[in-house]
Amino acid sequence: MVKQQTQKELVDELTNKMNESIKNYKNDPSEELKFLDFISRFNNYSVRNISLIQNQFGNAVGVASYKQHKENGYQVQKGEKAIRILAPKFQVVKTNEGEKLF
Repeated sequence: MVKQQTQKELVDELTNKMNESIKNYKNDPSEELKFLDFISRFNNYSVRNISLIQNQFGNAVGVASYKQHKENGYQVQKGEKAIRILAPKFQVVKTNEGEKLF
């Protein structure tokens, strides 16, 4: 029986791969240029998420949620796997008096 990865294990694995690839860019200027070219395709994503996208599917030319694909008239092929990226987690911060800061 194959053990399902927990969410934390999956995030840790993806983060480790991302960090390793970023270290490799520092060592090889040609890889860094390829990464910069890849970054130019994804201006709405952080460098970390772009690195995750590249590690999971290096030929990606666009990224969208399943819902966005449907809204644009595209159907995701049966058996396709999702590209995992890190989503921001926003928190409401309040002062001691209960006033919202952001």
